[in-house]
Amino acid sequence: MTTTATNEAVGKARGRRFLRNVLWTWAGVAVNVAVAALLSPYIIRTLGEAQFSVWTLSLSFIEYFWLIDIGLRAATVKFSAHYRAAGDLVELRRLFNTGLFYSTAAGILMAGLSLLVSGRVAAFFRITDPAFPFLLSVVGVSWAFGMSMSIMSALLEGHQRFDVISRIWITGLVVRSAGTALLVYTGHGLYQIGFMMLGTQILMSLLTWIAIRSLVPDVPVSLGQAAFPVLRRMASYGAHSLKVLVSTRLLGQSTPFLIAYFLPLPNVAYYTVPLRILEYVFDAIGRIGMVTMPNAAELLAEGNTDAIAKLSVLANRYSLTLFLPLTVFLTLYPYELYARWIRPEFAANSAYLVPVMLVGYTIAAGQHNSISVLFGIARHQMYSTLQLGEALLNIAGMVLVLPRYGLIGAVWVVASLMILNRGLLVCLLLSRELKLNPLRYATSIYLGPGSAAGLTLFVCWLMKSRIPGDTWFSLGLAGLLMTAVYAPLAFAFALTPEHRRMIVSRAQALVASRRA
Repeated sequence: MTTTATNEAVGKARGRRFLRNVLWTWAGVAVNVAVAALLSPYIIRTLGEAQFSVWTLSLSFIEYFWLIDIGLRAATVKFSAHYRAAGDLVELRRLFNTGLFYSTAAGILMAGLSLLVSGRVAAFFRITDPAFPFLLSVVGVSWAFGMSMSIMSALLEGHQRFDVISRIWITGLVVRSAGTALLVYTGHGLYQIGFMMLGTQILMSLLTWIAIRSLVPDVPVSLGQAAFPVLRRMASYGAHSLKVLVSTRLLGQSTPFLIAYFLPLPNVAYYTVPLRILEYVFDAIGRIGMVTMPNAAELLAEGNTDAIAKLSVLANRYSLTLFLPLTVFLTLYPYELYARWIRPEFAANSAYLVPVMLVGYTIAAGQHNSISVLFGIARHQMYSTLQLGEALLNIAGMVLVLPRYGLIGAVWVVASLMILNRGLLVCLLLSRELKLNPLRYATSIYLGPGSAAGLTLFVCWLMKSRIPGDTWFSLGLAGLLMTAVYAPLAFAFALTPEHRRMIVSRAQALVASRRA
């Protein structure tokens, strides 16, 4: 077989593996979205906006404890993918055991901190519900189990076993959600829900341990192989990842707490619930990025920079293509959806925030995989600084606008900073690293999907008077109309000619096989 034919075969195999991993991660996202669509409104209707806000705040605060990770999880994904591609089993073992030793110690520290600070946090934010400090303690201990196993799941990611990771995630999500719904249905509250989360996290940790022993048996657990020079190398890479992790936590979790500080507590639910739908779909794109990162690391190890550039364009373009249907639908029917999903009073206090949020998330959706590529090629240092700047500006903006303009001011701050940093500046950064023309790079991502979405929005806007979305049937009909218009336009404008031919060929083969 010639070198060209060999490279083509390797490229096709990598493409199939990439698609398989993305589909598995999407399966986890789909289950998460389905569960949230059913569970969140049920909890709000049963326990009320205030109790839901307490639960949301407890989860938000505990997320900060992941900073103890100091970026080692990201380093494990990056280096395990690299060592696996290079066939360096010795370094892979040292990497895994060093990370495992640290993450276990960090998990113990995390559990202790959650028990110590819970009361002080509740007092500082003036949250008087007695369930809040209890939840901080119990949820913190449950998160500690997750941290102790985080290096193991990172090793699975580096080995591109996203199918296994997704199965474990789906299992834990279904068990936790079904248990939570049953507890609420039988009259229990936040205390019991906290214990349910703890039990589920222990279950997921055990499943992750079993998966590692089964799938990566040549990387045994041996603390004797943990080495300080390896930790230093991981921390050197992880230092910038830690900066991004700090920034991400500040961006995601500081705003709900500032809302609780400046505004009445139910406003936390009015802000987080509409944001949650966008976050779930954005998470689907983030899962593509999880697969993009180790692939970029492998391509860098092989010296194939042209393939990295192609991967960046296509991963971003297709991610944006998948996000835009939500943009179109929520631009036209934000109030109608939340009124049906939860209740009209809730929609009146939250739906008006959605269009502003959509602008920021849509622009960022077209560059999310650029961030993953920067991590995969270990050129994420400048991005980490920019991300921290976005987080600090977000906090300053919230302090200024929340007392004066309320929630609408908050979402304008979030959207504006997201467009500037995770849209424009990330595009410029990756273009520089890959020696691409930034305007051409951005156009190759946004033009095709944006054209399809713009035409779809125009057609659906013309039809809205006939499909008002005032019932579930009407909303479903609007969704079907949008899909019928958007799908062929996206096929024509967003897909590459190669992928269009592949889809047509497979469709023809499927039809022929059924006829036979």
